[in-house]
Amino acid sequence: MKTKLTKEFNLKSSWSLLKIMLFSCFSLLAYGQDTIKREASIKFSSIEFPVKSKRFISKVRYAREDIVYNPNKNRIEFCYYYDQKRICLGESYQIIKDSIILIYSSFSDSVFQEWSYSKIEENN
Repeated sequence: MKTKLTKEFNLKSSWSLLKIMLFSCFSLLAYGQDTIKREASIKFSSIEFPVKSKRFISKVRYAREDIVYNPNKNRIEFCYYYDQKRICLGESYQIIKDSIILIYSSFSDSVFQEWSYSKIEENN
C-alpha cells in the first residue's frame, strides 16, 4: 500500500513540475523583454502632490527607459512613478529587412510612421 501511494505522489509531482517548466519556457518566449533604464527613476508621491494639478504637471520630469523586445523591435519610453504606479509616454519602432523602420503610435499598435532607406551611390 505504501509503495503505490509513493508512486502516485511521484507521478503527480513530476507532472506538476513538468507543467511549471513548460509554462516558464513559454512565458519567457512570449514575454521576454529587457528594460534598460537610461536614467534614474523619478518618483512622486501623493503626500507631496495630493492632486495632479498644473503645479504638479509643471514639476514632472521623465526618465528614459528602453525596452528591447527582440533585436528588431524596441520601445523608447519616458516615465515617472506616482505612488508606485508607472506612467509613461513613448514610441515603439521595428526594423524590417535593414531598410524599413516602422514607428508605432503610443496609443495603439497601428503604424504611425514608416521610413524607407536605401544605399546611396558612393559617386554622389
